[in-house]
Amino acid sequence: MKMPNSVHFYCLAAVVGFTFSVLSGCKPHAEHGTLDEENAITVVDIAKMGLAEAKKRYEGKVVTFKGPLEPTGVAGMNGAKPNTCIQGFAMRFRSLPEKIPSSVPGTNYQDGGLYVYFNFGDEVAEWLSGRGTDPQVIPVENLLTLEEDVCDTSHVCSEGDLAGDRKCKFSSDRFLISGKVMVIHEEGQGAGIKVRLRPTGLRY
Repeated sequence: MKMPNSVHFYCLAAVVGFTFSVLSGCKPHAEHGTLDEENAITVVDIAKMGLAEAKKRYEGKVVTFKGPLEPTGVAGMNGAKPNTCIQGFAMRFRSLPEKIPSSVPGTNYQDGGLYVYFNFGDEVAEWLSGRGTDPQVIPVENLLTLEEDVCDTSHVCSEGDLAGDRKCKFSSDRFLISGKVMVIHEEGQGAGIKVRLRPTGLRY
């Protein structure tokens, strides 16, 4: 039986649509969730503000961060839940023209960064215990959930668009990430300042 032309067209469109959806889920430069690029800030902005002021202004708020940020890989993985991990992103301050003092007298920040809690649910509160996090800032609306593999570092660091020896999925000059800031804290006796957030948007 010969199929009408309209049926052939419908089938072709369905196949093309399916193929496009599969490819679009794999290609670089993906964008997920909600981002506020116009008001994006950097970890340097956080550091220059000082720990006390940064905590006052941004903890409990949804903030969009922009690069340059270097992906540093998985900083913690929830083995009880698939594809649930903390991804680290860092920026070295040593090359900046000015020193940024930390809250520790006589100490300057050497680096700043983000810890992004991908695909965590309510169990994120347990992962933040001991960091002085206000429980009221942990819940977040429009939480970003990613089906793609964000926790296997052997695959995360296999694609990107920046030249260099280490190309990672999130190594992109278009990188943006938004999320609710759960806590801002210092590490290494004031040598670093870090932001921990639950993501609501991502572009790479």
